[in-house]
Amino acid sequence: MKSTIYELIKPLEGYRALAILAVLIFHLDRNFLPGGFLGVDLFFVISGFIITKGLMTRKAQGRLKLSAFYLRRIRRLFPALLVTVTVTLIASWFILVPEEFAATGKSALFSLASLANISFWLESGYFAADAETKPLLHMWSLSVEEQFYLFWPLVFAVFGPKRWKVWTFVLLILSFGATVWFARMSPETGFFWFPFRIYEFMGGAILSILGLRLKNNLHATVALLAGSALFLYACFTFDAVSNLALTGGVTVIASMLLLLSMDSKLAETVFGNPIAIWIGQRSYSIYLVHWPLIVLYVSAYGGLNFVEMISLGLISFLLGAALKWLIEDPFRQASHPRSLSPSKAFGALIPVTAASGFLAAMIWINQGFPPERETQLKDYLVEDNRYQSLMRQGTCFLSTNDRFFDMPETCYKTVSGKQNMLLLGSSVAADLRYGLELSFPNWHISQITAARCNPFPGASRSDTCESVRNFVFEEVLDNQEYDLVILTWSHLKNAAQVKTIDDYMTQRGIDYVLIGSRPVFDQSPRQIIARHASLDGLDAEMQSHVLRQKDKLPRNPQRHYFSSIDAMCPSSDTCIWQIDGTLAYRDPLHLSPTGSEYLSAEFAKWYAERPSD
Repeated sequence: MKSTIYELIKPLEGYRALAILAVLIFHLDRNFLPGGFLGVDLFFVISGFIITKGLMTRKAQGRLKLSAFYLRRIRRLFPALLVTVTVTLIASWFILVPEEFAATGKSALFSLASLANISFWLESGYFAADAETKPLLHMWSLSVEEQFYLFWPLVFAVFGPKRWKVWTFVLLILSFGATVWFARMSPETGFFWFPFRIYEFMGGAILSILGLRLKNNLHATVALLAGSALFLYACFTFDAVSNLALTGGVTVIASMLLLLSMDSKLAETVFGNPIAIWIGQRSYSIYLVHWPLIVLYVSAYGGLNFVEMISLGLISFLLGAALKWLIEDPFRQASHPRSLSPSKAFGALIPVTAASGFLAAMIWINQGFPPERETQLKDYLVEDNRYQSLMRQGTCFLSTNDRFFDMPETCYKTVSGKQNMLLLGSSVAADLRYGLELSFPNWHISQITAARCNPFPGASRSDTCESVRNFVFEEVLDNQEYDLVILTWSHLKNAAQVKTIDDYMTQRGIDYVLIGSRPVFDQSPRQIIARHASLDGLDAEMQSHVLRQKDKLPRNPQRHYFSSIDAMCPSSDTCIWQIDGTLAYRDPLHLSPTGSEYLSAEFAKWYAERPSD
C-alpha cells in the first residue's frame, strides 16, 4: 500500500521527475546541460524531506521500530539495485576490456555493500579511469542515500522531538561548513563522502520538522518560480569543476523553495500532472538503468550522435518502467498482483545477493578474466605506470585534489648556468615534461601545471586555476628570467587569448611558444586494442578512432606556434598511435612516456630550425 505522503503531495513525484531528467540529460550530453548532475542533490533534499516526515509520523504514532524501517528500505531499494548490478556484470563481460571489467566487479561488490561512494573515492583523482568506463559509477549516490537511511533514524530513536530541530540545524551547519572547507582542500572527498552531503538531506529534513509549507497561493507560486529558475540556472551554468559548496548550496536553496511551494496550483499543474508523476514514480529505476546503458553503449560503439542520445533516453525510460513493474513493485507493494511476502522477498534476496557478490568478487580477483592474445597485443595493453611521477603529479602538476599553495619553489625557480624553460598549462603540458627533459638535456625545465587549467590570463575555471594564473603572470614571470616559456592545453583555439599572451610576452621581452592541440581518440586506445585477438586490421581501426582536430589558431607569427597535429599526423589519413610497439597514448587525450618522447623530439627539431620573426 502506498504511503499517504505520496498520495497527498503529488508534486513531489514531479520534483523527482525534474531531478532524473536533469541527470539523464547531463549524462547524454553534458555540454548541453553541464550542471545536470545537480539532479542528484535535488534527490537528496527530497529524500531528507520524505524520510523525516515518515519518521516523525511513526514516532508520533508510537510505531517507530528501527528494524521495520531498515527492512522497508531494503525492500524498497535493494531488489532493483541487485538486478541492475547483476545484469550490468553480465553485459560488461561482452563489452568492456578486462581491466575495466575487473574494476566493474570491484564496484559491484562495493555497491552491494552500500559502500560504492567510498570505493570510487579511493579511485578518484585526475588520472583515474574515465567515468565513461565505469558502468556502476552512479551507485555512489545510492550508497550515500543508504548511509543516510542507516544514520538518520537513530537520531529519532535516541532523541525526543524537542531535540530533532536542534540536531537538524547543527548537522546542516556543520556539514555545510565542512563542505566549504573540503571544496577547496579535497573536492573529491567533499563529493563522495556522506558527511559532506548531510546538509543536503537536512535541507529537506528541516522543512518536515518545522512543518513549513506556503499556504498562500501567490507566495507559493513565487517560491515555485524562484526555485525552478534557480535550479535550471544551476544546471545550465555550473559544471563539474565548479565549487562544490556553491553548487550544492544553490541547489539546496532551490530544492527547499520547491518543497515550500508544493501547495500552489502551479505546482499541481506543472509537477503534479500525470506525466510528471509517471516519470517521478519510475525515477529510481530509470536512474539505476540509464548510466550502465549509456556506458556500455559508448564502450561498444563510440561517441553519441543526437539520434543515439534520444534513443538511449527513451530506452532508459522503457527499461526503468519495466524494472519498476517486474522487480521494484512486487517487492515493495502488497497490492501488487505478484506481491511477495516478507519471508519470500528476503528468501529470494539473500541467495541472489550472495551469488551476485561472489560473481563480482571472482571478476575482481581474476582481473577481468583476460583472454589469450598475440604477444604484441599484450605489450600494447601493458600500462606504463610511471606517468604520475614523470609528470610530477602532486608537486609541479596539481591534480584536482591538490591546492595551489602546495606547489614548492623548486617547480618554478630558474637555475643559473643553464638555459631555463617554463612549462605552463594543463595535464597536456605536464605529460610533455618527461619528453622535453630528454630532448633538451642542457636545459633546466620549470613547470607550473594544473588539471584542466587554461594557462591564459582571464580564462575562467576553478579557484585553483585562477590562483595558478595570477601567480604566474603577476609574480613568477616578473621575478624569474626564462629563455623560453611553453604554453599548451587541450582546447587551444581562442585567438583573443593568444593575442593577450602575445602582447604580454612581447612587452616583457619573453620568448614563448604555443603548442597546439594534439589529435585525440574518441575512446580509450586500450579499449580498442582489447577487442582484437590479432594485429589484423588493428591500425585501420585505430586510425578510424582518431579525432584529427584542425589547428584553430593563426600561425602568424610561425615562430611562436608549434602544431601538434602536424607532428602527430604525418599524413592526412595517418596519425601516430604507437611507436616501435609501444602505445603513444595512455588514454584518449594524454600521452604515454613514449608518446611524450616522440612529440618532444619533434618539437626539438622544429625549435632547432625555428623561423625568425
